[in-house]
Amino acid sequence: MGDQNQRRKGGRPRKTVTRIKQLGIRFTAEELTSVTAKASEAGYTVSEYMRKVAVKGVIVSRLKPEEKAIANELKAIGNNINQIARTAKQEGILSALLLLESYRDFVDALIKRFYHDK
Repeated sequence: MGDQNQRRKGGRPRKTVTRIKQLGIRFTAEELTSVTAKASEAGYTVSEYMRKVAVKGVIVSRLKPEEKAIANELKAIGNNINQIARTAKQEGILSALLLLESYRDFVDALIKRFYHDK
């Protein structure tokens, strides 16, 4: 009867990694649908997918205040280019060329500032 003491219990084998902490996440219906579809497409359960995204995912950070300022200046440059085109149409290409020269220095300084901040 010594064999009975050595018998293994039934059921599935023990996992090598035991997860003991739990984290709850709330989703809207649309978010949950999207996450479920992405998990299914990747071949994971929602839990596995969220765990992999949380641990190994890459988060693209939002723009820093300096980068936002540079983006706003780039928008202003777009407006300036429209002014140059309008000037070229109304006053001729030579006047537009003078405006373009003044803006070129501004753009060069902006580009240097952007790459210097990185």
